[in-house]
Amino acid sequence: MLVTEISLKACSNMTKTLQILSWL
Repeated sequence: MLVTEISLKACSNMTKTLQILSWL
């Protein structure tokens, strides 16, 4: 359960950073 939560959070963080980078 914890592993999936951490992986999901990491995925969301990665997508957020990718969006910010694409906006630059």
